[in-house]
Amino acid sequence: MTGAQALVAVPQSNGSPKAYTSNIANAGTQLAESNISYPHSKLSATHTNGEVTIYASLNLPIGTTSLVHLWQDGPMSGTAPQAHAMSSANQQSKESLDLTSGVTQQGSGGGSLSRRRN
Repeated sequence: MTGAQALVAVPQSNGSPKAYTSNIANAGTQLAESNISYPHSKLSATHTNGEVTIYASLNLPIGTTSLVHLWQDGPMSGTAPQAHAMSSANQQSKESLDLTSGVTQQGSGGGSLSRRRN
């Protein structure tokens, strides 16, 4: 998604995921490692039971009360991520998070499996 500030995890040759940030400037991005707009720390990823989880602490601007987060699962070419599918499940893989209440609102439908896998 153009304009997204991405936290990315890709598998390394030893099987563990490498976590990094990528600023998605256009639809043709290669998800190259680059700085994002938000200062961050503690960026890491785990791979357990076929699931990859990314962890990070983000320093958001003062006054930020909500954010939209999305997730995708796509093919690899060697160690480079490739474009993900544009199916309905992929387009629905997002939620709005109210940072003051902790309430999430799923964007455009989709079940828990699509939220976890796409």
